[in-house]
Order: sequence, then structure tokens, then C-alpha cells
Amino acid sequence: MEPSQLRLFDLLPRRRREKARPARPNPSRRTVAPKVEPRGRSCDLAAVAAEINQRWFGGELTAAITWGRRRPRRRRRRRPRRISMQLGSYHQQQDLVRIHPALDQPWVPRYVIESVIYHELLHAALPPVERGGRRCVHTAEFKRRERLFPRLDEAQEWIRENLGKLIATA
Repeated sequence: MEPSQLRLFDLLPRRRREKARPARPNPSRRTVAPKVEPRGRSCDLAAVAAEINQRWFGGELTAAITWGRRRPRRRRRRRPRRISMQLGSYHQQQDLVRIHPALDQPWVPRYVIESVIYHELLHAALPPVERGGRRCVHTAEFKRRERLFPRLDEAQEWIRENLGKLIATA
């Protein structure tokens, strides 16, 4: 290693370097596969995802799908209420789509759930790219393909109009 390529460890005072121990594994980081529970109270995500995968991705995607964890309701809030929420996420290392449990309500239209699932499965089909040292997940191709989904505008409008109600049930 050249002198110009110093590592952070080399910058520590000698006494601290001698006492330094290898980092212990973080117990909060799970190495166990996450629990997959696609069947909700009002919607079976596995069935919806299978239809979308077949229709839009030729059945080629292998991502599992599950509802996110339901958090217990608290009586008193110490912090101000949230004004936004993440309705879905795709975890590339786990090849797993998570959908927010607030969408598991009988009054949430199916096309809204479908649009969220489609968006997350699109992440599985189009992995992020790096541009100029930055990770880009919503590329031009991603946005082009997302606009192909029918009722996307209607679903986004429904979410805007009902976000407060969704947050209140979360």
C-alpha cells in the first residue's frame, strides 16, 4: 500500500489501535430470511403479484411479496403525526417486496394495490444504475415503463386524496 492510501485504522493513535477489537455482528441486522405473509385481512398479495408478474413481466420475476409489519397502536403521540408514508419497497438482496399494511383495508381499491405492486416489481425487473457516483433507481426507462400501467394516474390521485386516511390507520 502506498503512503497516500492511508486507511482510517492507520490514523488512530497507537494505543487505540492496539486495543481495537474486530467489530461484533449487529444483532439487529437479521441474517435469517424474513417472514413472508402475503395473505392479509382484505387482500392476498401473492395472487395479485402473480397476475402482474405474468401479465407485465412474462412470469420471469422471482421476488417474494409480503405485508409489512403492523405496528401496535399507541395511546398518546409524543411526536407530531407523519404527513407521508412509504406504501411499498423492494429489497434487492432479499428479492422481497413489502407492501404497507395500511393498504390492507376493504375500502382501498384493488387498482391502487396493483399499482404499488407493479411499481415495486418494476424495481425487481430494472435494478438501480450508477451515474456519476450516484445510485439511480427511477431511471428514464423505469419511468417510461411505469407509465404503461393502466389506471396509474387514477391510483396516484386516489392515494393523494386518501393519504390522510391511510396514515390514520397506520
